[in-house]
This record gives sequence, structure tokens and C-alpha cells, in this order.
Amino acid sequence: MGELADVLVWATSAQIGPGSSSTSSDTMKFSGASEFSHIAIHVSNLERSLEFYVGRLGLEVLTEFVEDGESARAAIGYRDAVLNLAMLRLPGTQAIMEVIEVQNVSGTPINPEQANPGTCHICFYVDDLDATWAELEAFGSDMVSTGIIDLTEGPLEGGKVVFLKDPDGIRIELLQADLSLPDAVLADTASG
Repeated sequence: MGELADVLVWATSAQIGPGSSSTSSDTMKFSGASEFSHIAIHVSNLERSLEFYVGRLGLEVLTEFVEDGESARAAIGYRDAVLNLAMLRLPGTQAIMEVIEVQNVSGTPINPEQANPGTCHICFYVDDLDATWAELEAFGSDMVSTGIIDLTEGPLEGGKVVFLKDPDGIRIELLQADLSLPDAVLADTASG
């Protein structure tokens, strides 16, 4: 599979904190928030999800453990919960993704279709989307896109994209572009 080059969604730091100022009354000021930490997804089966994220997408496992302490239970609001989790990293980056299977609590799967409010997707850059697409199809991945889509407008014009689903239906975007999204958006903002 083509080497994952960068993470789109969570690798960018937000520099908001003490001393930040805003002239808009509509802007919320976060006291003390200074950097983006990680993203976490909740899954129905940790082992199956690791096969996808590590085995197919190439993330690396930093650690796996079971968290059943009182502070974790209090933090998530379930007194009987046991968290079976793994911390993953995109190689060569500081981008961390927690994959969590909540046990001992009955959960209801959500409908992760992209049009539904409250859902999200995770985007990864790839070096060779054609090769990645072929490999994911050969694995039997649940592809959302009917093929590789050429981006003909917007800040990543000239790039290519596909969407697929992880084992729990969470949408994964794979993007091949000459610019990173933050660089493209900043360039577009500066020129416009």
C-alpha cells in the first residue's frame, strides 16, 4: 500500500490560549486550550478495527490496554464501563488516534452516513491513490466512492479523493494532493 504521508484532520495545532483576543462577540474563547491532542473513535470490536487501521491503512500501535479505573468511568459517565483501547499513530507524525471499545455498557450503533448531523470522517493523505484504491478493493474494503474522484475545484483542485468505510461504517477519506489542506486554505485566503 502507498505510504501514508500525513494526516489531514488532526495533525494541525490550534494556537488558542491565554492572551488570545477576539473582536467578534460570536467567537468563543477557550481559556487554556493551546494545542490539538488527539482524535478518538468508538468501535464495536477493537481487534477488527486494528486489522483495518493498522493492517490496511498502516497506522502503528503505540500501546494497547484496558482502562477500568474510577477516574476513566467518571470521565465518560458510565460507572460500569471498561475501556478496551489502543493508541495509534501515523508513522512519522505526532498524530494520535485512540480506538476504543467500550465494554460492560450497552451501546447502540449510530447511522454514520455523512448527511447525518453528529457524524464525522477521518482523512489521510496518500502518496499514490491509484495503488491504494486497488489494494483496498483487493482487500474487500467497503468503498463509498464508485472510483477515484478528481477534484476540479476548491483549495485542493487538481488532487484526487476517495471515501470508504471502516468496519463500523465510519467514513475514511483518502486524499492525494500537491498541497496540504492547511497550506491550500491559507494560500486561497491570502489570494482572495
